[in-house]
Amino acid sequence: MKKIAIALVPAFPNKFPEAMLLMRNSAAALMLALCFALTACDQPEKPDAPITSAARVLREQAERGSAEAQFQLSVAYRYGTNVELDTAQAVAWMRKSAEQGYAPAQTALGVMYKDGFGDIKRDDAQAVVWFHRAAEQEELSAYHQLGLVYAEGRGVAQDAAQAVDWLRRAAERGYAPSQYQLGMMYEQGQGMARDDIQAADWYRKAAEQGQADAQNKIGILYRDGRGVTRDDAVASAWFRKAAEQGVADAAKNLHAMEDRVR
Repeated sequence: MKKIAIALVPAFPNKFPEAMLLMRNSAAALMLALCFALTACDQPEKPDAPITSAARVLREQAERGSAEAQFQLSVAYRYGTNVELDTAQAVAWMRKSAEQGYAPAQTALGVMYKDGFGDIKRDDAQAVVWFHRAAEQEELSAYHQLGLVYAEGRGVAQDAAQAVDWLRRAAERGYAPSQYQLGMMYEQGQGMARDDIQAADWYRKAAEQGQADAQNKIGILYRDGRGVTRDDAVASAWFRKAAEQGVADAAKNLHAMEDRVR
């Protein structure tokens, strides 16, 4: 089986900007914004309190059947945000939300099956089922995950063309992780002819949304003059942006560029 490079995206981002990116096409983005905002402004009544008043309100909403609140409560338990970290609770609430048809939760539950999480054992076939359910609701993160499973051949027959199709659906609607992954596939000629111009275009789209690895990649293309006109200044600018987000390779690339001009 041909190995295809995959850019991994976390199912449960633990930083607010990443969370907004993952759920940008749904109401979950607003819910997640509120959840993380509450982390900063709501303090436990006791220093060692396992749950804050903000989390209690969220739990009350979840118990009343709000699929969005169930999703957010799962994320809170997954990362210990305003509650004590509890993988069993994270799984239980995510399943409740997904079974109500909430697309972001369906994608997230699919990732739990894809990777294995808590008491869920890895089950690629179940992951694909949940991804398809979310994709039927035009959830961009589900399109992305389907692109990855077709690229890897997990739960489905490996099919680079199908992978490209699913990734393109999300990328063309502005989903940065898919734009980055599509750029990688164009650069490496996976599922289509190698095309550095297309690779540069997709990397740039993702980079302009703040996708750090894409910023490093477009920097490399500007440095090497592949798919774009060589421009050391532009390359350095992209490397700097990526390095500021913690991409180690970008920091190395930036130092190498600086050494080149000394």
